[in-house]
Amino acid sequence: MTPPSASTRWGLFTLALVSAAALGASAALGASGALAPASTRPASTVERVDVSVRPYLDPRAVSLTLESGGARALTSPVDGVVTRAACSPGEPLQSGTSPVSVNGVALVGLATTTPLWRDLEPGARGADVDALHAELTRLGHDVAGDGNRAGARTRAALNAILKQAGSPVLEGRTVPRARFLWLPAAESAVLTCSASVGQTVSSGATLATLPPSLVSARVASLPSPVAPGPRVIAVDEVTLPVTEDGRITDPTALGQLAATRAYASHLADESAPALRATYQLVDPIEIAVVPPGAVAGGPDATCVVGDAGPVPVEVIGSELGQSYVIFRGSPPATVATSPDRETACG
Repeated sequence: MTPPSASTRWGLFTLALVSAAALGASAALGASGALAPASTRPASTVERVDVSVRPYLDPRAVSLTLESGGARALTSPVDGVVTRAACSPGEPLQSGTSPVSVNGVALVGLATTTPLWRDLEPGARGADVDALHAELTRLGHDVAGDGNRAGARTRAALNAILKQAGSPVLEGRTVPRARFLWLPAAESAVLTCSASVGQTVSSGATLATLPPSLVSARVASLPSPVAPGPRVIAVDEVTLPVTEDGRITDPTALGQLAATRAYASHLADESAPALRATYQLVDPIEIAVVPPGAVAGGPDATCVVGDAGPVPVEVIGSELGQSYVIFRGSPPATVATSPDRETACG
């Protein structure tokens, strides 16, 4: 084989030098990131973020410790055969409606503080009449014209309720007790249903079991810290007033709590030690949402660094990598995401 000429060897040497230079330039450009795709370049550090403000009820999950009274029952006022049963465990019985028919007559439930214990003759007076008038008024009927006596307006209101429930209207001027069922609350949850269609019942027989009356309820352990302001207890769709020490003392509120599905489910689960509820503000407050790292200071004073310097805040909670703070005054437009840990917040 003939060795390459001197000119050929020089050309190859020159080509090698050019290739090496080109490769070096490419490596230098790659190292500087000039040729790297935008998606692979290091992200620039975000030093400030906008402050967003929103209404907040500061909801806290709590458990209610309950003290209950004796069991209650929905009882039949008449002897006969059950011809209709519209009772379902867990579903509420509402005052002014009929959950059952006996002997073909729909019996209507009424929630009165004093049960109807007698037939009401025209002109009858007493605690049962006062309680009946109060419930008829709550149901939207005007009985004021009868004063504190059972009269024509009382019967007209009851007839309107009976007719709406599909029950025959009253005959004569007397209001018979046997046409109505006593309910302990305007809405009462049902634990168990005892009567079935075709069953023979006697006066006083249990048609359904209702939750026991609530004597008291209190928050087992108050959360801390919480946003300042009056609070309520929320269970299902009901909100109930609560004292500063976490107690529900109002009889009406206790009755509303006893009528919730949550309370009925709680009673059905004997292993449940307490009733779950939400402890929240009555009126929402405005909070700002900032990154956790934006909060500086210590246990005595906390702040964020706004556009014009440190701004005092109170941290009231956090969720999903965000801190909820209350500003003492107007919030800044932006805050530093990682302020100096030595920032003076006083």
